[in-house]
Amino acid sequence: GQATWRVARSGPITGSSVVVDLDGVYLSCGSRVVERLSLRDGRTLWESPIPGRRSYAGVTCRLDDGQLLAITERGVYAWDTTDGRMLWESLLP
Repeated sequence: GQATWRVARSGPITGSSVVVDLDGVYLSCGSRVVERLSLRDGRTLWESPIPGRRSYAGVTCRLDDGQLLAITERGVYAWDTTDGRMLWESLLP
């Protein structure tokens, strides 16, 4: 097949940091932010920083019940998939 769209990012994107639903692509780029791209054209719909992130260590992203979850070495963070509003965080002791 042929690529529909492409986006360039400043940091690494790994397979565990990308998830897709019916109309969006969610990813963590460089492990400092999470963002939602339009599945149709690749345009950024929202972007939000991951609190306390200073490294480029891996982030694992998952979708669950309208929430984007980012699992890091510090804890778990959740954003509303519609608008990127942070919903909650649970830090490791």
